Amino acid sequence: MTTTNEPLRGGPIADGVDFTSPTPATARRDGTRESHLGRVVDPIRIILVDDDEDDFIETRDILADIPGGRYSLDWVDSYEDGLQAVTRQEHDLCLFDFRLGMRTGLHLLREVVARGVRTPVVLLTGQSDREIDLEAMRAGAFE
Repeated sequence: MTTTNEPLRGGPIADGVDFTSPTPATARRDGTRESHLGRVVDPIRIILVDDDEDDFIETRDILADIPGGRYSLDWVDSYEDGLQAVTRQEHDLCLFDFRLGMRTGLHLLREVVARGVRTPVVLLTGQSDREIDLEAMRAGAFE
């Protein structure tokens, strides 16, 4: 597993709520984030399962450009390593590439859900196939 040496700065936006704003978390000089309740919030831990190093670099760079909180991005380059890493449930978010050698990110999604993993998963398809998107959501991918 590859982990970026320096924490990435950034924060998610979901359902129109900007989580990079001073509420709910504010970035601190020491790299942690402080919630609106004054509690220190750890960086958001993301794992990318993708067999293409260029996609890892692009994802790392995109996350680094997002202002606000911090991210920690781990990368594994195979289905098997991804399965092991994700089932340890050490991450806040999983990003699975659709194409992972002989298998797919959809297969990986089904397997981790069957093993009881509750971490949100985003399947990166790069496809214009609505059926793949629907199948991923039925299997438990984060909408």
